[in-house]
Amino acid sequence: MAISFGGVLYSAYLTYLELYVIEAICVYCVVSATLITLIFLSSLWLYWRDQRAPESA
Repeated sequence: MAISFGGVLYSAYLTYLELYVIEAICVYCVVSATLITLIFLSSLWLYWRDQRAPESA
């Protein structure tokens, strides 16, 4: 989960550069940012689900 969070942070930084410094939008960059965000959200959901699961003997 920490690696995917790092990916989200880096993707957010690149999106900032894309919008405010370069002033151009790259389709591949948007797809990449979307995918890394989905990966992070799914890993967060799996972590949350595993924490809530009752421990079985």
